[in-house]
Amino acid sequence: MKNISSIFKTEVNQFTSLDTNCQRLVISNFIYSFVYLILPLIANYFIFLEFQGLGQQEMIKYNITYFVGYFSFIPIGFILNGYILRYIKINHLYIIGMVAEIFVIIPLTFLHIKTLLPLFLIGNVMGISSGLFWSNRHYMAYFVTNNENRNYVFGLENALMNMGGFVTPLIFAFLTGVAGFTLIALFPGLPDSTGKIILALFLVSLIVMASINILKGKFHNPEMKPFLFWKFCRTWNKQRLMNFLEGLTNGVLIVMPSLIMLHIFKDSGPVGLLQSIGILVGLIPVYVLGRFTKPRHRIHILFIGGLLLVVSSIILAVGFDKTAAIIFILSANVVFALLWMPFLAIRMRSISLSETQDKYEEYSYIVDIEVFFALGRVMGFAVFLAVYFYGSQIFALRYSFLIVALVPIIASLIARTIKQE
Repeated sequence: MKNISSIFKTEVNQFTSLDTNCQRLVISNFIYSFVYLILPLIANYFIFLEFQGLGQQEMIKYNITYFVGYFSFIPIGFILNGYILRYIKINHLYIIGMVAEIFVIIPLTFLHIKTLLPLFLIGNVMGISSGLFWSNRHYMAYFVTNNENRNYVFGLENALMNMGGFVTPLIFAFLTGVAGFTLIALFPGLPDSTGKIILALFLVSLIVMASINILKGKFHNPEMKPFLFWKFCRTWNKQRLMNFLEGLTNGVLIVMPSLIMLHIFKDSGPVGLLQSIGILVGLIPVYVLGRFTKPRHRIHILFIGGLLLVVSSIILAVGFDKTAAIIFILSANVVFALLWMPFLAIRMRSISLSETQDKYEEYSYIVDIEVFFALGRVMGFAVFLAVYFYGSQIFALRYSFLIVALVPIIASLIARTIKQE
């Protein structure tokens, strides 16, 4: 017991050794992660309620419409934020992004949307709101961290976010479910809307706590010069390629796990359970890697993560049964949880190296990252769905990730040419 107490004290001391503003940002990000991770669950839940008479395959197109609208408009939020930063403090805009995401989701809960266009438009506004939040979050993170502590900070953030990713589905299911261990089942006399009201109050209270905390920090707005450029130095062009490749992988992962489960298990429901287990399994490794690795190890983490993805993809391609699907989804969730830290830390390092060559303001790189990430995400999303719906479903599900799994390996080779220390 003394050893556990000693370890805990050591880790607390490690955290408190960070810059005070960095501590505040990490805490606010952790609090808001519960909100951020529950919003896609709310979207899927209410889309399901509206279209539950349709088959699983038919319902997929409505989910896809919403999420295409959402992800394709995130870069617009980044660009819009660059102009608004001239007039509003950065931590205030961080809060506006959080609040906006909550209010944008309201139409899905109260309006009976039956067509694709309104779903797409709601996704657009949600994407812009998300862009406002994430652009300020990344920009503040760049200035309150340095190259030496970014592995630790981003590993810690990812571990805390994964913790939220494990807990939020349980909270959501308890408050909105109608059977099993749920609020309505435990207290049958309660009105049906009780869980939704409690959920809304819970989300609002989290935003209030995160907002109060971040307002106490001292964050400075960038000097907003022109920030949209096409021509960058060679170092940043390499980083652009990495951003595109990472987005490509993310685009495939948006829909692939659910479609695999739907095809093999005839039900996409187990995806949530498998993702939660994967998150739980990866929780400690994510933190440990961030805590004890150095900048030079980022390349090795990418390479090893890529190898693990290749192995799990081969298992899926060869077996393509229930066991193979479970192994693939579990390992993919664990590996991508591990890869978030090196990808983000390498981006920040590339900004530091490139700004001295290009003489651009740092926010230019924050926007450019999201633009190329979004291009990759949309292309990965579109190509995978085109093959799935208009080509061969079996080929798309069975073999496409063999190609995607190579992305971290390719990224590690590119990152070797970007000096990490």
